Amino acid sequence: MIDNTIGSCFSALRKSKHIPVKQIIGKNISNSQYHRFINDESEVSFSKFLFMLDQINITLEEFVFIAFKQTDPLKEGMLNIKRSFESGDISNLKILSENFKHEYAQTNQVKFEHLSIISNCLIIKFQTNAVGSNNSELKLLTKYLLNVENWGHYELVLFNNTFFLYDINTILILFRQAKKTSEHYKDLFHHTQELFKLYSNIILYFLEKQKVSSAIEIIDNLIDLKISEEQLYEKFILKFWVLVKDYLTTNREAATENINLLFSFLIFIECKNLQKLLQNIFDFIQKIPNKNQL
Repeated sequence: MIDNTIGSCFSALRKSKHIPVKQIIGKNISNSQYHRFINDESEVSFSKFLFMLDQINITLEEFVFIAFKQTDPLKEGMLNIKRSFESGDISNLKILSENFKHEYAQTNQVKFEHLSIISNCLIIKFQTNAVGSNNSELKLLTKYLLNVENWGHYELVLFNNTFFLYDINTILILFRQAKKTSEHYKDLFHHTQELFKLYSNIILYFLEKQKVSSAIEIIDNLIDLKISEEQLYEKFILKFWVLVKDYLTTNREAATENINLLFSFLIFIECKNLQKLLQNIFDFIQKIPNKNQL
């Protein structure tokens, strides 16, 4: 953090850009109001603060990043849970669950309750290989996701990291909820990126379960997702899923040839890790019994 407060942080940024105070004060904010703000004697309205950021050519996202370089509790929590689950460390999952419960009791932030629920559900999944949509804690998570009218980044990350706990029908219900309520944020890059990741993960999960029709439904939705030309990584993966759909539904020989062309191009532009990932997925898809294909 540049300084300990928003006002002093703003002042430091202004000075670092050599922008005079007179460029900020005037019609929208007075000289006295500005100096009270940077001296932490008063606050300014959000609209005035946005105006001030614009005057020093700093976006709100940049200011938050500079002023509050702190760990995202959800991201950090999910990462710790993932590490414990993948290593089969049930003891640590139990510790994490209790720590999240304690944080929830102290802060009343629902994200910590959700992290505790996820930890407990993964303990059950590790022990029995199934959780079941009737699990009381998982029901709380489901209820939260269904009740949110506008899914933001938090809800997408939450569902993206828990969908495999649900049965196929519940996944489809929540997926459609995610799609419907995410329309408000469709032009936000990070939101679209997380939504794309969710779609891809669910497609792969359905294919692993040999639910080809459900996988194709998600591919069709992915095709409709607004992906800009700047999002080349997503563009490559989208092209792969489109060709996978062709492989599963139409001409397998032609689709295989086009997929191999895509792999050759990825190697040519030195996206070797992505090529290897998609190659492994396609190798698996080719082993799906024909009776499950459309």
